[in-house]
Amino acid sequence: MLDINEKSVSAVLLNDGWHQPIAGTFTIGNIRIHADVAAGIDFGKSSATWDEHAAAAANGTTVTISAPLTSILAIQQRK
Repeated sequence: MLDINEKSVSAVLLNDGWHQPIAGTFTIGNIRIHADVAAGIDFGKSSATWDEHAAAAANGTTVTISAPLTSILAIQQRK
């Protein structure tokens, strides 16, 4: 088994392509999406969250990405 250190993840492959987390922001944990019309969606403890620079923004804007671990196709980590 390969052990991956959350803080060393440098790229995450999702269905739409490679994403590059800002160093040290990749974490595994709980995600709950709240909705006005429903009780919300609970992904449980098998979710990943990270910050990355917004692709369309040139002013340094960042976004937070959250996804179930089952949507991650590959992970690259720094050594």
